[in-house]
Amino acid sequence: MACRDHWPTRGKWPGCAPAAARETEVMKYMAGFIVICVLTGSVQAQETVVFAHEKVSFVLPKAFRRMTKEMVEKKYPRGDAPEYVFSNEATTVSIAAGYTPNANLTIEQLPQFKEFMEKNFERLIAGVEWVARGFKEINGNKWIYLEFQSNAVDTEVRNIILMTALDNGLVMFNFNATVGDYPSYKELLEQSQGSIEIKK
Repeated sequence: MACRDHWPTRGKWPGCAPAAARETEVMKYMAGFIVICVLTGSVQAQETVVFAHEKVSFVLPKAFRRMTKEMVEKKYPRGDAPEYVFSNEATTVSIAAGYTPNANLTIEQLPQFKEFMEKNFERLIAGVEWVARGFKEINGNKWIYLEFQSNAVDTEVRNIILMTALDNGLVMFNFNATVGDYPSYKELLEQSQGSIEIKK
C-alpha cells in the first residue's frame, strides 16, 4: 500500500494572528497527521512516549514501531511531518502525535477551534463522513474529539483526532486505521488514548 498525505497543508486559525491574519502553522503541521499508512522503524513494545517539553505522555500499543528519521525526511520533504509517527507491523494502523508551540490557543478557545477545524476538514478532505464531533475528558484534561471516515487512494480510513491547548500551543494526536483493520485495533487504540497524560 502506498503511503501518502491525505490533505493540503494550508489554512488559517483566527486566534493565531492579528487583523493582518498571517498564514498559521497549524494546518501545515496537521498535514502530517492524516495519513493512509506509515513506514516503520524500531521501538520497544508498550513504550511510553513523552514530548512537549516532557509535559505530554502516552503509551503505545504493543508492537507499534516508530518511523525512522530517514523515512520521515523522504515522506515529508517539505518538513511538515508530525513530531512522532508510529504504526503496526503491517503499516495499516498508525498513531501520530506532536506539539505546535506558539499557536496562540487556549483551553477557552477550544470550542471555536473545533468549529474551525471541522470546516477545514470538510473543505479539504474528500468524502468525510463524521462519526463523532465533540469534547472528551482524558485524565482530567479537556480534548477536542473528532472521529470521521474518509476516502483514500485505495481504501477507506477511520481517523480519531484529539486536540487540546497547552502553554499557548497545540497538542494533537491522530489515531487512524484502514476500515478493514479498525475493528480489531479499536480497543488497543482506545487504551492508548486513555493513557494520555498532561503535566501542567
